[in-house]
Amino acid sequence: MHEQIKLLGGAVVTVDLAESSNCTRCRRAIWWSITKNAKKMPICKNENGEFISHFTDCPGVKEFRKDDTPAGMRRQKERDLWQEK
Repeated sequence: MHEQIKLLGGAVVTVDLAESSNCTRCRRAIWWSITKNAKKMPICKNENGEFISHFTDCPGVKEFRKDDTPAGMRRQKERDLWQEK
């Protein structure tokens, strides 16, 4: 059964909480959600039990990035700098 949930950052996604799988990199339990823009996004629970985007805490996230255009590479560098802070 699909339901809408609010992620820790405030985004609202639709997800079937009865169907979970495991991340192929870190093996953590994830659920596949659908964003308001109809994109699939993996979500997981943080240590407080709140739902967050799995992209924010997976150690293998860089291996999933596919945007190798110059603009995409600049955005990735900005993300890396932000995560280092």
